[in-house]
Amino acid sequence: MNLNQDNLLNRYLQAVGFWLPRRQKDDILAELAEDLRQQMEDREEELGRGLEDADIKAILKQRGQPMRVAASFLPQQSLIGPVLYPIYLMVLKIVVLVTLLINVIATILSTVFNHAAAPHPIAAVLRSVGAAWSIFFIQFGIVTLIFAAIDRYAAASIGSEDWDPGKLARVRVSKPAKRLNLATELVFGVIGLVWLLAVPSYPFLLVGPASLIVKPAPIWSEVYIPLLVLAMAGITENVITLLRPDLRWFRPVFRILSSAFCIWIGYRLLQAHEYAIGLTAGGAQYTTIINQILHWGILGTMAGFGIAICVHVWELVKDLMESVQSTNVRLA
Repeated sequence: MNLNQDNLLNRYLQAVGFWLPRRQKDDILAELAEDLRQQMEDREEELGRGLEDADIKAILKQRGQPMRVAASFLPQQSLIGPVLYPIYLMVLKIVVLVTLLINVIATILSTVFNHAAAPHPIAAVLRSVGAAWSIFFIQFGIVTLIFAAIDRYAAASIGSEDWDPGKLARVRVSKPAKRLNLATELVFGVIGLVWLLAVPSYPFLLVGPASLIVKPAPIWSEVYIPLLVLAMAGITENVITLLRPDLRWFRPVFRILSSAFCIWIGYRLLQAHEYAIGLTAGGAQYTTIINQILHWGILGTMAGFGIAICVHVWELVKDLMESVQSTNVRLA
């Protein structure tokens, strides 16, 4: 096996290893590598010559797509496949933790800042727990639907044999930080979704202690659904990027579209001019300050997303140029 063919095998092993648990990864890859090399040796004897790139690719293609091969070494689950299941469980645990935390903080602050109108502490806790369960079941359904849909997409994708081993990512030095960053973004995306779902029940989460004297303006109801869609799309983007790291174009394209969508939401907010309404005479004094702060904050956020679009367009162009250069090298 020449260096180019050995590199192709290593790229395949790297792609499989991406989906394997850290504790089992080395043993499984060693077993898989030995099995594939044995198949290659047998094929060489059968052909009576050294293997060419096309022969190596045929063996790897027959073995299966990396994600499917990795899944065959993992415990099988029913609704969510074995590759996504650990991520799914992690997200659900975060949802439970954040939901409970939000409810506890909101209950404590509501009791402290509005002691006169606050119910008995025990009643407040029971009401908080009931609200937390209601929110959690909604979140559970949304998260499960997202992961089930992604799992079905992944199953359909890896179910096809029309894939090219030659397009596997190049062998690189392990970068756990990149995967950790994706996982971190996924976690914060889930936290953001939990926060958005909790806001209607706890206006405190949007305006803080000021919720006792001001309330959100109607414009927030108009952009609430778009914000939910954006949050769920962000979670989906992170999961797909974890599942398909070879789709280098997907992340910048998604970020360009989502940033443009964020700018549109900002534009809708700016048209309202009013983001908070006073509930009391004292609250009316603060609404002007709050509205000015939010106005400039929205403008700054829109400018930031405009810069982000430029950055992601450059990343996309750079990836396309690298792909063209890589194709030219292979053809040469």
